[in-house]
Amino acid sequence: MIDLLQFKRNAKSRDLCRLYTDMWNSCKSKEDLVRMASDSNGALYMCESITEKWGLSSEYIKENFEGYCEGQPIKQRGYNSCMLCEYNGTYTNSNTIMLVINSTCDIVLDTKVCEIFVCDNSHINIINNNNNQASIHLFGNSTCSNCIGVEIKKE
Repeated sequence: MIDLLQFKRNAKSRDLCRLYTDMWNSCKSKEDLVRMASDSNGALYMCESITEKWGLSSEYIKENFEGYCEGQPIKQRGYNSCMLCEYNGTYTNSNTIMLVINSTCDIVLDTKVCEIFVCDNSHINIINNNNNQASIHLFGNSTCSNCIGVEIKKE
């Protein structure tokens, strides 16, 4: 299983940009790491690394970042993000950025605009009662049902 140190080495060998290298080096807590992983660029990077099998596994994330795997909002600069990892159930999303890893869940859109990154064989069902806008990025074999009126991007 790839641990955090090996993941960092893998990211650097794939030319992780200087800004994110510096951000990673300045992380002092698990919350700082989750903040970096679930921001607008980090969520995309996490999904790519998981899909390409050089990143952290959902098991590792769930075990080592337990307090952040059930959608707890993370304050970013001007918006909130969250992460669902090995989550099964219904989640009401009021965050701007959402990272979904190895989960099967209903996502109720409760924000005007959001971007959802979905990977590791996840299946999401969108509940959009208010015609909110969402962009959903599906990686690998992840799927989305009831995605009427939202933008789907197969990565």
